[in-house]
Amino acid sequence: MRIYPIRTARLTLRWPEMSDASALVRLLSEPSVSRNIPRIRYPYRKADAVAWLRRVRKPRFNHDFGRGYDFTVEMGGTIVGACHLSWNREQRRAFFGYWVGKPYRRQGIATEVSKGLLDFGFAKLGAQRVWAMAFADNLASRRVLEKVGLRQEALLRRNALFHGRWRDDACYGILRREWLKTHGH
Repeated sequence: MRIYPIRTARLTLRWPEMSDASALVRLLSEPSVSRNIPRIRYPYRKADAVAWLRRVRKPRFNHDFGRGYDFTVEMGGTIVGACHLSWNREQRRAFFGYWVGKPYRRQGIATEVSKGLLDFGFAKLGAQRVWAMAFADNLASRRVLEKVGLRQEALLRRNALFHGRWRDDACYGILRREWLKTHGH
């Protein structure tokens, strides 16, 4: 099955290339990105980008989450963010996450990325469920998840010790039958 690239109306979600390192550093050097993504450290350096690119360019399997697919997000040939989808084939479920660089926020990019990943998970992979998490105080990300049809299923209190403080996680999900209703099937 061909995975890369995923195309939406304005975006290309593509295989990360080593040449993306400088663009990633430029976007991830903004502290507002790392504020809500535990795996992104601040300050973000070129060595961090190179290490991430090396890691995601190798096939990965995690017992709980399954096969990981990582994408850089391009708009008009410019990298504006990145996203990830983990596919657990045995359980027929997928988990996704994304980030968008500060200069590109409030343009519907996160919503478009999320729709692309949902279509990939349901239409290409055959998922029965797709889910995502956001820190409870990350209202912008929670609005994106709700906009694309996910519903809050749980609030996990004090679930993440992040930058020295406890944060709550909001867990969202959508089932295949719910996604099919919105896609006219």
